Amino acid sequence: MQAYLVRRLVLVIPTLIGLTMVVFLAVRFLPGDLVDAIAGSQGAAATPEIRAQIEEKYHLDKALPEQYLLWVGDILRGDLGESAQKQRSVTEILQQKLPVTIELGVLAIIVSLMVALPLGITSAIRAGTIPDYVARSLGIVFIAVPSFWLALLVITYGFAWFGWVPPLRYAELWEDPASNLRTMWVPALVLGAGLAGTLTRFVRATMLEALRNDYVRTARSKGLGERRIVVGHVLRNALIPIVTVIGLQIPVVIGGSVIIEQIFSLPGMGSELLLSVNQRDYPLIQGMVLVFGFTVVLVNLGVDMSYALIDPRVKYN
Repeated sequence: MQAYLVRRLVLVIPTLIGLTMVVFLAVRFLPGDLVDAIAGSQGAAATPEIRAQIEEKYHLDKALPEQYLLWVGDILRGDLGESAQKQRSVTEILQQKLPVTIELGVLAIIVSLMVALPLGITSAIRAGTIPDYVARSLGIVFIAVPSFWLALLVITYGFAWFGWVPPLRYAELWEDPASNLRTMWVPALVLGAGLAGTLTRFVRATMLEALRNDYVRTARSKGLGERRIVVGHVLRNALIPIVTVIGLQIPVVIGGSVIIEQIFSLPGMGSELLLSVNQRDYPLIQGMVLVFGFTVVLVNLGVDMSYALIDPRVKYN
């Protein structure tokens, strides 16, 4: 397993190099100009002198390959640069915004598991019955309804029917857990609902396949209870593909957080990324997208490593 882990970590290096190239070029191809955006935010016209100063500060006066190498060199030293609009360290901004997005993503995944596992298992063990049709229909509804539309419905009808509005003040989890959860539970439900639809259908499919195996008939012939068979044997053997799908949903969580945080006014990386794109804040965009990409790479590496813990028969060559 150690040799496999070393090989995977080595393969991460070219992946991250490719990621930095894509991020760097994608930011440079955004419509608009960083110099004009900075000058406009300062209430000044982008005169030749001001333009030259800004270009020199952010290395925009150099060729693209040199700009890229300078940026990568700063990353290797642990420096993600300084936000062009906020005049603050990108690392400092990330330390402030990242916990909010992580909490939202973790809560959304927990919500999706709490919904998808019961629905998927019930649908599989009662295939062809009314509970199966209900569970499959709910899964399709969760997939079909866009998260942003569901969020707007929740806010609109939550106020009209219950007088509920999203809290305007965000409290840190470690400062006021109760207030924090009151702020986060609705966005987590909305984001988790979309994840639950896909996961429900996948849990059903993997459970149906596992239920057809010979060991299930053997367990039933020995008189084991249905709950013990399903939870202790069938679900455990179906966990590897389910965990794989959860890992693949991380980019969906990241993409969904951009819209959900904006709608519910959460001070996370998603809403900050949208604002930085509008302001053409190259250093901040590059830093946040790089962190998002690095997170996806690490999560999928962790998913691969978890297979041996789930099923001891899995061997890494």
